Amino acid sequence: MLVGLATGIGEKVAGGVELKIRNEELANEANLSLFSVSRLISEWHRNGLLLKGRGKILLRSPEGLLRRAYNQAEP
Repeated sequence: MLVGLATGIGEKVAGGVELKIRNEELANEANLSLFSVSRLISEWHRNGLLLKGRGKILLRSPEGLLRRAYNQAEP
């Protein structure tokens, strides 16, 4: 969902794609709890896939995020 939003409403900037979105909005869009979204964002930040700022996300590697989601979905 995050990569889809980046494609739709994201703005290309130096270093990636910037989304002006808060965790609460992401939680609502993904039908997840705020806790789950915060945990995932923190994990992806630790892995260098994105940077999180106040009301903004810089998606540094949309491809890496998709690859990670695909690998986690495999049994």
